Order: sequence, then structure tokens, then C-alpha cells
Amino acid sequence: MKKTNLIAVLALYAAPAFLHAQTTGYSDVVGYAKESLPAGQHFFSPSFLKAPVYTGTATLTGNSVSGLSLSGNLGQTTFSDRPNFPTHYLEITSGTYAGTYYDISSNTSSGVTLASTPQTSGAVTVVIRPHVTLGDVIKADSGIGEYSDSIAVYDKTGGFAAYYFAGGVVTADDFATEMSHVPVPPGNGVGINCGANLNITTVGTVRNKDLKVPVYPGAVNVVGAFNPSSARCHCLFRWCKCYR
Repeated sequence: MKKTNLIAVLALYAAPAFLHAQTTGYSDVVGYAKESLPAGQHFFSPSFLKAPVYTGTATLTGNSVSGLSLSGNLGQTTFSDRPNFPTHYLEITSGTYAGTYYDISSNTSSGVTLASTPQTSGAVTVVIRPHVTLGDVIKADSGIGEYSDSIAVYDKTGGFAAYYFAGGVVTADDFATEMSHVPVPPGNGVGINCGANLNITTVGTVRNKDLKVPVYPGAVNVVGAFNPSSARCHCLFRWCKCYR
């Protein structure tokens, strides 16, 4: 199968901005796509989202969000021996700033604290979802070469971190510290350098609304459209199977 994912790779040297990615579809449609990467260097962006853990109204006050009903830990991972990353993010779904999203740094049963402050305040509708992670994207059955093929995750400063696959999991460059929990933020992607054909299966919810993806000056910004409909898809009721 040939992979033709729609990816824009941007190296921007101007003021920070947002890209608007829009797709058309039906709410609550789920599916999966099988994508093939030939040997070489590629940019890859997941096409689907994870199911929400909260959908409803909330009140924004600075970087605090109240009026929620939550359970479990939605903040950062808590490893003592490796870098920690956010596990969930909150997206605003109403008003002028609909489509903007913010990592969650901590939570209680009734509210969350965001890692950055939204540009709006007051009553809004929101959705909270778990992040897609490297462990969701790169699995043993993908055919990735252990100890050789690399995965690059770019940051907003212009740098990147390289990860590998060893012992059946995504690891740091020591081939020992598991880093499967590294997030791939919505609308973003990673660089993959593979020595042989790679087959990636992505599963989840199809997005059908605008998404505002931040892009940063002087950095490599890998931005992908949530557009499984650009593939060859077979849909039955609310389930779609897509090939690229």
C-alpha cells in the first residue's frame, strides 16, 4: 500500500502564528488507517484522535478551568527516572478561540490547571482528550528496525529529540529508557528515518472541526491534516476503514 499522507513541513521565521486545519465529516465516527512508508526519511502525522474523557461546559479564569466532573490523573506522567510529559489536553470548542488546545499540568475532580493561559476567559464548551503518544504510533508490528531506525520529535525552540525502538518499545537514545509516553500533539507529526518498509496502523476518532495548530519561528513545524477522507475509505454506520 502506498502512503500519501497530507503533511506540511514549515520552517517559519516570523511571529508565532496558528495554522487552521479543517476537515468535514460526521461526529463520533471512528476508524483506522494503514499507512506504508518505504525505506527513507519521512514526516508522519497521526490521522485520528483519542476518545474524550470529558465533553461539556467549563469556566476559564487565567490558566484555571473549573466546573468540570473528572476522575483519575489527567496531568503529567510521574516517572522518577525519565522526562515527564503531559498526558491530556483541553480544547476549547466554542467561541472565537474554538479549536485552540492547551496541555493539562494538573487536575482535581472539578477542575484542571493548564500549562499555558488561554487568550479568552469565562464560560465556554470544552473537550478533554488523552494525547496520542509515540507508543500509540510506533509498535513492534510496524516493522521498525530495532536499535537503528530513529524517530525525531521537534520542539518550538528549533531543537529535536531522537528516539529509537528497542526491546519492543520506544526508547531514549540509550536504547534502555522507555519513552513510549512522549506525546504527539494534535495536528503535529514526527520525523521517521527507516531502513526498510514501515507499516503504521492508526486508530481513533475522526476529527470534523477546525483545529488551530501553533507554529513557531525558527523551528521545524510538522503539521498534518486530520483528513482520513483523502484516503480510500469504506464506511459502515459510524466505522470507517481507510487505506493510503
